[in-house]
Amino acid sequence: MPKSSAPARSIPREAISSAAALLFAITQAVDAAAFLPFVGRGVVQSTQYALPAIVGSTYYPWARRHTHASQLVLGFYLAWGIVMGSLALGKVCFYFGTRNNRSPVDPAALCLFMANVLWTMIYDTIYVHQDLKDDVEVGIKSLAVSYRGYNKGLLWKLLALMAAFPVAAGWLSGTSLLFYVPAVEGSVTSLGLMIGRVELQRTESCGWWFGNGSWYAGGSIAVDLLAEYIYTQRYSCAGSMCRQTLSLGPVNSSV
Repeated sequence: MPKSSAPARSIPREAISSAAALLFAITQAVDAAAFLPFVGRGVVQSTQYALPAIVGSTYYPWARRHTHASQLVLGFYLAWGIVMGSLALGKVCFYFGTRNNRSPVDPAALCLFMANVLWTMIYDTIYVHQDLKDDVEVGIKSLAVSYRGYNKGLLWKLLALMAAFPVAAGWLSGTSLLFYVPAVEGSVTSLGLMIGRVELQRTESCGWWFGNGSWYAGGSIAVDLLAEYIYTQRYSCAGSMCRQTLSLGPVNSSV
């Protein structure tokens, strides 16, 4: 890809070298691996749980060549942080193998996971529009390329689907009303504002909304989960007996 035709991507426009990018990727992988012993499930089991994210992040650059659903691959391995975060807090929301004929996936966590996948698909589709013309020319695939000219309609459909998953997650896990206001209303409103206001034909507009708009949705969800955690910790204790609510879904004492 010519240097002058890739305004948003650092390597093609030579803002950073390929060697520096590779070194950065290696250090990120080493740093992530260094945290696995502290997840609390042992190095082997923690690595087992981290494998889907490792495979997804490794495959993603090639996914841009293989499938127009590359944003789905990106969303999957980024959302896998929900699984690892819950694991670090002592809540297993995804099981390998069978467990007494029960579902191997916590349904509330799955809904939150899917909401994050769709969120990623929305903001990365906007990001890709910065270099859409170049992507078409060199054969890089994405939802933006596949739906070019109709992407606003696609983004609104993804948002409608995403809005349903946090509601389902809250209902399945029995959260308080605190969950629905910032996480659901806040994230959906901010993403709706981003979709409605972004000018997909303008690189500057896509760059601004990608860099700032994603923080509004993510901040809404993060603030809400913190508020819900504080609320449940404060009001779920009775004397010396305290119901642990460290993660979505009912606590399994056998884990």
